[in-house]
Amino acid sequence: MGISVREALSLELMRQARVVAGKHDLDRVIKWVNILEVLDDLSLLQEGELLITTAFGLADDPRLLAEVVPRLAERGLAALAIQTGYYLETIPTQLIRQCDQYGLPLLELPKSAAFADITKAILKRVINRQMEMLEYTQRIHLQLTQVVLQNEGFPRIAQVLSELLDAPVRIFDRYFNLLAYFGLAEGSCLVSSQGTDLEYQALKKNRLPGISPRLIPPDRIPHVPGQVLQPLVTGNDVHGFISVVTHGPLKDLDMIAVSVAATISTLEMLKEKAVWEAEERVKGDFLDDLMEENFSSQESLRRRANYLGYDLTKHFTVLWVDIDNFTQLSSRKDEAELQEIKRRLLSLVRLCLQSHNRQALIKYKSDNIIILLQVDPGSGGGDARSTAELIRQTAKGDLPLTVSVGIGRCYADLAQLPQSLREAEQALSIGKRLWKKDRTVFYDDLGVYRLFTGTGSHGELESYYHSTIHPLVAYDREHNSKLLMTLEAFFDNNAEIKETAERLFVHRHTLKYRLNRIREITGLDPENCQDRFRLQLGIVAAHLLSEA
Repeated sequence: MGISVREALSLELMRQARVVAGKHDLDRVIKWVNILEVLDDLSLLQEGELLITTAFGLADDPRLLAEVVPRLAERGLAALAIQTGYYLETIPTQLIRQCDQYGLPLLELPKSAAFADITKAILKRVINRQMEMLEYTQRIHLQLTQVVLQNEGFPRIAQVLSELLDAPVRIFDRYFNLLAYFGLAEGSCLVSSQGTDLEYQALKKNRLPGISPRLIPPDRIPHVPGQVLQPLVTGNDVHGFISVVTHGPLKDLDMIAVSVAATISTLEMLKEKAVWEAEERVKGDFLDDLMEENFSSQESLRRRANYLGYDLTKHFTVLWVDIDNFTQLSSRKDEAELQEIKRRLLSLVRLCLQSHNRQALIKYKSDNIIILLQVDPGSGGGDARSTAELIRQTAKGDLPLTVSVGIGRCYADLAQLPQSLREAEQALSIGKRLWKKDRTVFYDDLGVYRLFTGTGSHGELESYYHSTIHPLVAYDREHNSKLLMTLEAFFDNNAEIKETAERLFVHRHTLKYRLNRIREITGLDPENCQDRFRLQLGIVAAHLLSEA
């Protein structure tokens, strides 16, 4: 921290100094003062220094005259002050031109100027400024620490920082989920989930800041407002961000406030993470015991559920969320990338549940997420279905993958949830065979397919399939025909010749010919009630075996 060249020029001892170059760069910050008589050794100069010199020998050394300004600019000096009247009567034009070119303020000091007095005056102002900043830092730190100690959380941190800076402030987690904000209208796109999601996607394409703050000018990146984005960091791990909405860079004192707020926010985030992990362990133990039916009594089960915040007048169901084609995904990603995807998916699931005020327990199981969801008795499964759809659509929009969700039946009795878990798993398994991926499958919607969920082996299923539909599948493959598709359309249209022909865009005689071929190939008559039932079950078996 220091003072600007402009501020230094306002000191009484600097009133006679004249700016001869770099007039547009007087806001450069002076952190220290250095004095050199001869400019041949510049290696000890530091960034932010004001160099005062008489420039001894400079006019007699063309090489030094040509190199001195580029070398000073390279070292990041704040300004160059040359005293004339001793070795230089006037400052060389070449030097003035180069200082303008490199944006380095060049000051001319009169012969009467005393270097020691100038140094003392500037350093006194620099040290006073540093003391002011230290006191300001301590005051801000104390104010924000009180916020944490009083357990007021991120909303209060955002408010305190916003009032200090007189600018809107937002606090995000590492995935840009909004945790708190202050100074923005509730309906603003800067705090809406759609607006912040667009902002996050745009920032990802342009690289989020690493561990250092980043100034993003207005209109530089589409969907991203002008802001200073300060990462919340421990080591090299980014836990979130503070966003100060602004049209330009912040002042030094403001950046100190942001830095202190970032430290406090990081501590708050780590505290919340520790609390959440402890709660998740308790919830995870309860979920494990529940699913393994490891509870001593109904009363013990109800007592633990009540402790975890469940309303026992509600109903409960299980959602089984599965990452589609996880084997293929794992072959393209290393372990670190896979773990990050899993963390992101878990964060999205949690956000979906929180945003819709869903009471739920969540547990990871390999590449699956198990959710015990509390639902309203009168929703008819609608709460579970809407939650599953929200999770599926959010994952597809935010991650390079899709998920499928199986949903078990809703039960009023917690002790029946192991059955809901099995139903959710079965719904997911059958759904993946029927539709492959990216589907929400309710166990109650499986219809006749539920009859096959209890079979532990595919043997009977395969036997039934081979005795009914397999000859038709084999014929289609060999002759590139569409008899199985014709049969399914015939059944879908209630075995009506006219409607089926219209749906397939074929003549009725063509359809009748195909039905005769099906009868000849399978030995079963699609127009006979008993044979039709056998063929329909054969189609179900084919779907379950992924042969159709």
